[in-house]
Amino acid sequence: MSRGKQRPKETDEELMARARSLYHSIYVEECFGTGDLCRYEATVRKLERRGYRVTTTVAFSKEV
Repeated sequence: MSRGKQRPKETDEELMARARSLYHSIYVEECFGTGDLCRYEATVRKLERRGYRVTTTVAFSKEV
């Protein structure tokens, strides 16, 4: 017997869009809560389980 309704499986594209949106809120706009961090990490783990490698790039340059 199942415990409630199962959510339909999200497509890879939906997960990637969610990860991008959460990343932007957290690291670009800096407007987020702890729940957003947890959702971002969970979304990244789902993508990794599906075979994706999630990378972020941080670049630094110094003005002279």
